[in-house]
Amino acid sequence: MGYGLFDRSTGWEKIGDNLFYIGQVQFKTHFFNLPGNYRVYGWNNNAHHTKWSDSEKTKESAYGFGLSFDQKIHDVVTLFTRYGWQDPEVYNPAITAADGSNYSLEQSWSAGLQVEGKPWGRENDVLAFALGQVIPSDDYKEANEDFSAKTEGHLEAYYKIHVNDHLALSPEVQYIWNPYGKDIAENTSGIFVAGMRTQVDF
Repeated sequence: MGYGLFDRSTGWEKIGDNLFYIGQVQFKTHFFNLPGNYRVYGWNNNAHHTKWSDSEKTKESAYGFGLSFDQKIHDVVTLFTRYGWQDPEVYNPAITAADGSNYSLEQSWSAGLQVEGKPWGRENDVLAFALGQVIPSDDYKEANEDFSAKTEGHLEAYYKIHVNDHLALSPEVQYIWNPYGKDIAENTSGIFVAGMRTQVDF
């Protein structure tokens, strides 16, 4: 079990006005003698949020919950999934999109699998694929009738290369469709992203 408390205030004048609480319960399992991790968490953010349906209500808090599961189903194959939900009725005016507009997301999910490299003679390497979406809230859609407010989608693949016991390199590629729900006028086409992560262990 875990619990966290954070204060995002930058000064000491308003201690307690921007608190973020989060708690998590994790279960480690061995179904069919294969390891798995099952996590459930919930959070509350008392920073001032505004209600979509009533702009005069500017001191609302926000809350949400999430699930995170990963389960090995074979000696070299692991399945995983993530899900998150947050209060769809409010938004944080301090957090805006690239064009300065307000938004709120109600749900997100992702799922995928990873395969360890033993079958091709690289047992410490990992090949993984994932698919996910982020879903805007209905309250956001109703308050912004001129917006498309579509669901944004993500597809990702990466390969973790085990160089040695202290170094791993992970090239990856992502594709994002309906970026920002197609609500930014300048660019609503799909986006390709390529990257490289380096992990150094001591």
